[in-house]
Amino acid sequence: MNGRQVGYVFFFFAVAITIAAAQNGYVSFSGTTVTLTCNIGDTDDGYEWFKDKTFQPNKTDSSLVLDDYNDKSNGMYSCKYGEKTHYFYIHAKVCEGCYDMNMILAFGIIFGDVLFTLGIVLLIYFCCKNKEAAAPQRAAKQRQARGPGRGPPVPEADYQPLNPATRSNDIYAQAHR
Repeated sequence: MNGRQVGYVFFFFAVAITIAAAQNGYVSFSGTTVTLTCNIGDTDDGYEWFKDKTFQPNKTDSSLVLDDYNDKSNGMYSCKYGEKTHYFYIHAKVCEGCYDMNMILAFGIIFGDVLFTLGIVLLIYFCCKNKEAAAPQRAAKQRQARGPGRGPPVPEADYQPLNPATRSNDIYAQAHR
């Protein structure tokens, strides 16, 4: 990966984090509980909540908690603070024991995993960079200089002379002249 590609990756992560941070509201899921949070006002009190344009009484803080969420709870929600309004469209399936992972946390985990893997790859690359995959080297025997009248060197013990009694007499087992 060259420098330009790494720059693109960092750029896209920065854009994703900026978009996530610039939102005026967010939704979180935990089990069968759905929490809508609206950040358009200066305080946590004085909000008006609506579901499908129907006013929800006794809901005046910046978070609307929907316990025991089911299919009938799907729809358009909105929070209003003064003249500002933020809309949420919720169509979700919830289950007991389920948990909604934060998008920034998910990106962070993936990015950390990529960096860790890249570190392992670079570690292996630099450790093996100068090593060659050559055949194992044998200890070279010094050839003894033969003087006049000396015969050839003694054969190695690894090789035995052929025994004519155990040799095959097939047609291709012998050299015919």
